Amino acid sequence: MLKRLAAYIFICLSGAGLLLLCPLAAKAQVNYTLKGITVKAGNADRIAQVKVLNLHTGQVKFSDSQGIFTIAASTGDSLEFSKLDYTALKQAVASSNDIVIYLKPVVNLNTVVIKGYSTKQEQQATLDAYRSKGVYYNGKPSALSYIASPLNGLYELFGKEPKQARRFNNYIKQENEAIKIDRRFNKSMIKQVTGIPDEELPGFMETYRPQYEKVNKWSDYDLINYIKKSYTDYQALQRNKLKPLTAN
Repeated sequence: MLKRLAAYIFICLSGAGLLLLCPLAAKAQVNYTLKGITVKAGNADRIAQVKVLNLHTGQVKFSDSQGIFTIAASTGDSLEFSKLDYTALKQAVASSNDIVIYLKPVVNLNTVVIKGYSTKQEQQATLDAYRSKGVYYNGKPSALSYIASPLNGLYELFGKEPKQARRFNNYIKQENEAIKIDRRFNKSMIKQVTGIPDEELPGFMETYRPQYEKVNKWSDYDLINYIKKSYTDYQALQRNKLKPLTAN
């Protein structure tokens, strides 16, 4: 019995000793001053004022003008290196040996502004190009220009560039008028007013396409009336075309 009691006390004392020693072992972690240098990846230029943060202890230091830093650390700690215009980097502490930290610059892509040119802007750009070649009146000189500068007036009247400018002006006029007609006399409007089948729509639009002078004066009410009357006429023509076939 005494032997068993002695053995039990020995085990308890031993266990208590082990428990007491464990915290001491945990506290035996070695702290040291870690030294290093921060440089730019790619060319090894030294980087000053890099923030060095020990994520384990919260201590913060900065690299000096030569990129050199020192910070208290222990093996197993993690250090974070950061600076504006550079990609942040985390580094685990493996030993007390000096370290070199390579930071990559952030690549800032230049903002690309894409400007969509409208038809009107493109036309104006072409006219500006003619003006840069000395075509001041877009090929249509005023009477006053002959008096002010006869040579320029003659050039505007007979020169090659002015003739091209006049043709381009006529083209612009026709194109802009066509655009205005298309905006109002369009498929959506015609189908809404008439209910015309899709396969007949192109032929109807081509046959009854109104002139710009009329469209420019019409209200929406006038345009709708024109479409209705035109479709009535269109249907009558279609019936007349079919009568000879049915008669046979």
